[in-house]
Amino acid sequence: MTHTPNLNLCTWTLDDEVSLDEINQNFQTLDLVLRFISALNYTGSGTCGSSAAREISFSFAPRLILIFGGGRQCVLLPTNPSGASTGADGIQTLTVQTSGLGKTVCWYGDTAAAQMNEKDVTYMLVSIG
Repeated sequence: MTHTPNLNLCTWTLDDEVSLDEINQNFQTLDLVLRFISALNYTGSGTCGSSAAREISFSFAPRLILIFGGGRQCVLLPTNPSGASTGADGIQTLTVQTSGLGKTVCWYGDTAAAQMNEKDVTYMLVSIG
């Protein structure tokens, strides 16, 4: 048996004897590593501004949030009070706020497109803690 270079997961050849302990060890390692990564989709409502901030709660306090959709990309660093959304119209600044020990993040911008909240657009969000 050998191990992967990054996570030290067990790998086997056809001649290796497979152990349930080794398989369980692999799953425990993956669970530990992946618990601070999440991905989700949401559909925009078409609203924008501080009274219509987009808010999402996580099981951990994310350090980086990436959002894609509607021909735009967005980067939020929840420990920073501003984020950036970019598209054909250039870079737009977003206001970012956190609550609940950093596990709830909300953001808003001047337009629904900049806020990553265009009506009926599906967005993909990836967060890393």
